[in-house]
Amino acid sequence: MTQTNDKDLVLEAKGLTKSFGGNAVLKGVDIALHRGEVVLLQGANGSGKTTLLNILTNNLKPDGGKIKKYESLGRTWQDVRLFSSQTLSDNIAMATPRQSGENPIKAIFTAWKTRQEERKNESDAKAIMRYMGLADRTDVSGSNAKIAEAKFVAMVRAIRAGAKVLFLDEPLAGLDHVETEAILETLNDLVKKYGLTLVVIEHALNIPKILKIATTVWTLKDGKLTVGTIDTADDASGGELKSWLKSQAIDGQLNEIDIPGGAHLTIASRKKDTPVVLEISDYTVNRGARPVISEPISFALREGDLAVLEAPNGWGKSTLLESIAGLIPATTGTVKLFEEDVTTTPVWKRAKKGLRLNRAAGTLFTQATVIENARLNHVTEPVLPNLSNRKAGSLSGGESRRLSFETVLNNPEAKILMFDEPFQSLDITESARVRNSLSNNKITILVSIPFLINKRG
Repeated sequence: MTQTNDKDLVLEAKGLTKSFGGNAVLKGVDIALHRGEVVLLQGANGSGKTTLLNILTNNLKPDGGKIKKYESLGRTWQDVRLFSSQTLSDNIAMATPRQSGENPIKAIFTAWKTRQEERKNESDAKAIMRYMGLADRTDVSGSNAKIAEAKFVAMVRAIRAGAKVLFLDEPLAGLDHVETEAILETLNDLVKKYGLTLVVIEHALNIPKILKIATTVWTLKDGKLTVGTIDTADDASGGELKSWLKSQAIDGQLNEIDIPGGAHLTIASRKKDTPVVLEISDYTVNRGARPVISEPISFALREGDLAVLEAPNGWGKSTLLESIAGLIPATTGTVKLFEEDVTTTPVWKRAKKGLRLNRAAGTLFTQATVIENARLNHVTEPVLPNLSNRKAGSLSGGESRRLSFETVLNNPEAKILMFDEPFQSLDITESARVRNSLSNNKITILVSIPFLINKRG
């Protein structure tokens, strides 16, 4: 039940408006946020969810309206922003407010006090890492952190800096089932034990998970915000993996393969008696000197197959797809395209044979428009026609993901498509559209996703 006592207000806003290039995103948004609330902020891609978070946290100025805050605010981002050269514990420690070392005079003339504070902050940070179950990862640099570790550290760093109200932009994106449950448990503890207030944006597949701890639902639509309880959240059902794949298989039967290291490959054959077009044999991959896929894996896909690779985060899904595409060399084993060994063949030759990879992030030219990004991928069909003249860098997270997906899917030269987490950052409508697009494209497709549930099904 939403709290209504005005004495518990931690943030309120009246009449917030914001437009971009004549496009009105927010049209008089009113907000009353109370201590201890856990708010799910939902809305279609491009509805202004991240814009609203940026305005409420003073990272973006509204065109109109007023905001009053009664508690300290903090936020995390879709792209987790750690100090890459600092250790995880240092990322937390440096967020401690009012450190004497920040003042050059005090740092020089009371150096003993500065060192004493630094030791205490370091000790506190390591204690927080132990609380999160990351005691053995304190000295890992931000650039080498796993995605779940980075998200944990980003959250507690904001709290360490004094935040009593925390805005989280897709905190579960890219996490597998185990990592998701750990994040939710931590958030629930922070709310119940320390009175933290949360506002969370999540994409469609993760909405049911956030609803486990949510008390209130904010819905952004057509520039307006409405407030409801958890039973007003979007229904994310109907996208269950196995039933979708079965609907694609010509005989309703799936070929399921357990892959070493805890991964699982599910293949829906959409054509009969077709030749093998992609074959991976006894394959291992390192990133530099670090083994990523250390146990040899083997599988084959035929023309027209739709395959989904599920694996825990850290298994090497992205590494495998990038290696198949030729971006990372294989350590052992072979890759064959259309029965030709391409294990040592450069990227451009694999692309010339029709192999295309859509990576999870960083695949757009941000200063180019939507239509220019499409043309650079030889796509002449309309892609996001309502946004064709917008620069890619100005798109929302979901819009960017959709553009990246469509420019690869509609490439007329593609014969084998690989998509790394194509549902990330998408709302229910866009997730369904992506599934339909994958279903309607009958060339060979390989999709990678994290395990979303504890057991396959």
